[in-house]
Amino acid sequence: MATSSELTHTGLLQRYRPVSVQTAREAYLLSERRFSRLLGFEFTSAHRTRMTSSGPRFRGWSIAVVRSTGHRIELGDDDKLSLLFPYAGRIEVSRGGTTVEAAPDDLIVVGQGRRVTRLSPDYLGVLIQIPNAAMPALHAAAQIDRPASAPNDLRLLRGRGPVLVTARHLVEELEHTARPMQREEDWLSLLSPLWTAYVDRSEAPASPSRHSAAMLHVKLAEEYMRANFHRPLSVNDMATACAVGPRALQLAFRRYRGISPIKALADLRLQQARHRLASPAATGSITRIALDCGFTHLGRFSVEYRRAFGETPSQTRRRHQ
Repeated sequence: MATSSELTHTGLLQRYRPVSVQTAREAYLLSERRFSRLLGFEFTSAHRTRMTSSGPRFRGWSIAVVRSTGHRIELGDDDKLSLLFPYAGRIEVSRGGTTVEAAPDDLIVVGQGRRVTRLSPDYLGVLIQIPNAAMPALHAAAQIDRPASAPNDLRLLRGRGPVLVTARHLVEELEHTARPMQREEDWLSLLSPLWTAYVDRSEAPASPSRHSAAMLHVKLAEEYMRANFHRPLSVNDMATACAVGPRALQLAFRRYRGISPIKALADLRLQQARHRLASPAATGSITRIALDCGFTHLGRFSVEYRRAFGETPSQTRRRHQ
């Protein structure tokens, strides 16, 4: 899980062309980059004023890492669903006479309409925006058999649950890949696991079946693997990320995938290695590629690769050069 100190120095703020404002006037001039209507903005610190945001945007879709010395902003986002969560500091959102406040490990979901948001000094957090018009496509991508609609209220999801875990994972994926995100398909692929987790959390019956909960844990674990396959991972790491016990995660994988979580991770790493070896533009040695894909025992990597694909890593590389 990325920490606030890690996010402060990551490439996301650099690769996605950060936007920085130091006055309210600059905020108004740049507001069209993120919001439908900016109705008010003011910094709340008298000594230093700065807000920096960075992340991909495409039409109504947006993900932004936001850092601020503290500010108040009034918005009229009439066509978007927003998710906000801090890594450091606190965020407060007021809408329709209701106010909620989130700290790290909390998440705020707010529907379309007018709202006031306040960020504490030294705030670091993430804003995700989903256009209402994309809800049918997002429902379909998430394989949800329910009417496609965007919530219009203000909700606080407290504690590190599956929705927040999934949201943080997709930020980590962008941190690692810096994908351009210039097609709706890219956004649907990235955000569909988040939408699955949100719908399960907010719209499922009060006592969801073990079947639906176990399947969600499998999907969350697989998303976590895809975002972190290059890192050393244990079953405990995956279980913690999914807010479930290791034994429950093992059983869920056995039931729905027929393999263990560790085997699923090994298969993913092999697929990633094969993809890189088969790319004509691939650079680096086979050893470097294996290490980058999370393999630490190179002899075992070669054996498992040949068992999975019927050829050695060097044969794959030669065929695609």
